[in-house]
Amino acid sequence: MSQTLANVTTMNEASTSKNYKYLLIALAVASVVFSALAFAAGSGTEWSAVYSTFDGWIKGIPGKTISLLAFGYSVYNITQQNYTMAAGAFLGAVLMVNAGGVLDLIFTAGIPGL
Repeated sequence: MSQTLANVTTMNEASTSKNYKYLLIALAVASVVFSALAFAAGSGTEWSAVYSTFDGWIKGIPGKTISLLAFGYSVYNITQQNYTMAAGAFLGAVLMVNAGGVLDLIFTAGIPGL
């Protein structure tokens, strides 16, 4: 009886491995078929209004205010000896300072040479 169960377990592992290979092949084919969608990032102007709005907020007064508040919150947490929250607030402040550059990189990302 145990020999029969061992054979069934081995057969299940072999079919699972085969199904996994088929899944990987299907994902590879789908990524090749839909790779043309990657070129759509730089072709349209649908998101230009949203981009302009967020760019103005992040690089303008609202972004600087949020960054300053996050830095102040990190200093407050240091005085309360809550270093984990202080580190998180400080990283949030650094992120807001650099958010304009990050936003530019995201919206202007493309495939080099194409």
